[in-house]
Amino acid sequence: MLSTTPDGTAQVMAANQFDSTPVYGDQFFIATVQAKRTGTTAAIFAATSVLRSVGRTTDRDYSTFNNYCGVVPDKFLTTEPFPGEVVQGNVCWAVDSRDAPSLEMYYDPGPQLDQYQFGYPPIAASRPADGYMALH
Repeated sequence: MLSTTPDGTAQVMAANQFDSTPVYGDQFFIATVQAKRTGTTAAIFAATSVLRSVGRTTDRDYSTFNNYCGVVPDKFLTTEPFPGEVVQGNVCWAVDSRDAPSLEMYYDPGPQLDQYQFGYPPIAASRPADGYMALH
């Protein structure tokens, strides 16, 4: 995790004038994420599909599919990095505003789980002990 913009609504709206604003009580939460390919072969990494978040206030689960922001500036594109390659970009969720201060990101990429390290550099661990990374 490189940085967060807990209320990225203005940035999303500026990226595309045709985007819809979040529903009342929600805001667009942008996280800038960096990942390093640690496997021995190239593999597809779809950050917007595998990076999710959970609100600790409402206990809601957020995905980029169900909690779509619209056009995200510098969006993390699906890519196929080679071993050792570092990729980065933004992911965004429309979240309940009450969750923004306690939002945590988690990832569930299936067989890719042990093949990427997040927050590079520095890397505290390839996977937090509980599977979550605080976004605040």
